[in-house]
Amino acid sequence: MAMEDFYKIAVATPALHLGDPDANAGELLRMAEVAAEKGAAVIAFPELSLTGYTCGDLFFRSDLVSEAATALADFAHRTKDLPLVSIVGFPERWGDGLYNSAAVVAGGEVVGIVRSDLRLQRAFDRLNLIFRETDDLYNRSVVTEELTEL
Repeated sequence: MAMEDFYKIAVATPALHLGDPDANAGELLRMAEVAAEKGAAVIAFPELSLTGYTCGDLFFRSDLVSEAATALADFAHRTKDLPLVSIVGFPERWGDGLYNSAAVVAGGEVVGIVRSDLRLQRAFDRLNLIFRETDDLYNRSVVTEELTEL
């Protein structure tokens, strides 16, 4: 197999600003630009990279989830001229659930979203969240907003 048959994939660990999607999108943009300059075809960021993983009950504030969606759209727009695909983790409210999602960004657009079937357990164990299964193969877990007393 010739070398041009290979893809360079970058894996990034940005300096995160907990609960600040705009600042995190800026960090991700900077790292995506460096990866593109170094010839990467894909860059993968950590789960919940637009907010940080340990926002806990802040994920249930609509403004944080909304700000993450806006920051994701801004990141997509600002990377439209980069010749790479970015995979960005973000919290997503979809239907009646809250998901730990990954957006696939290319050409200035979000071209796909994968909703995790991991249950955000590490961040939310203290909250005793109730999980329920969905029938949809691609959207297996849903986090409900029902909380027990802390």
